[in-house]
Amino acid sequence: NARPKKRYLSPATLRSVDALYYSAFRTQVERAGTTYFPMEKGQKLYGELVMEVWLNRQGKVVDAIVLQSSGNALLDKRARAIVMQAGPFGAVPAEVSAGNDLLLISSRFRFTRDAGMEATTTQSRPSPTP
Repeated sequence: NARPKKRYLSPATLRSVDALYYSAFRTQVERAGTTYFPMEKGQKLYGELVMEVWLNRQGKVVDAIVLQSSGNALLDKRARAIVMQAGPFGAVPAEVSAGNDLLLISSRFRFTRDAGMEATTTQSRPSPTP
């Protein structure tokens, strides 16, 4: 009973109210990712990774877990830091949280030469609560 209730937001579960919250989340993360593009020794780091982002009801990032690495540990670490710093994302609407304590958003993050940072929702596998 002490474990928090969780809701997974994925392409299969996106309703219109979910899509609105995810869109705001994505926009805020992409803005932060483009502004604070990962770099090492003056060189931009490019790649793609999949991350689970755990939000509490207030929209604060509780944890961000890299599920699929970009292959570059530094890029993964910087991407995680960008997501952690991009929040809070605003209170999760009751219709989205559906009475759950935590919202999990699984997202693919791409750091590209053309578009800066892009985020898209992905299928997630349930993982342990952070």
